[in-house]
Amino acid sequence: MSEQEFDKFYLTIIKNIRRERENRNLSQLQMSKEMDFQSSSFYAEAENGSSSKRFNLKHIFKIAKIFNISINDLIKD
Repeated sequence: MSEQEFDKFYLTIIKNIRRERENRNLSQLQMSKEMDFQSSSFYAEAENGSSSKRFNLKHIFKIAKIFNISINDLIKD
């Protein structure tokens, strides 16, 4: 997998996370608190596609649990 393919895959994930969060009328701050982050900036930067902040597998697992959906729902194109 090339870096470009991975970036496209990751952008799909964050697009799906944002859509699910907005459909539930949750703010990035609320999500940060649900995930026990010390600050909302990490969540916001990761969801906004910052190259320096990215959700890892544990984060994606937690997000799926918060939304009560399958991880597959977050990774599908």
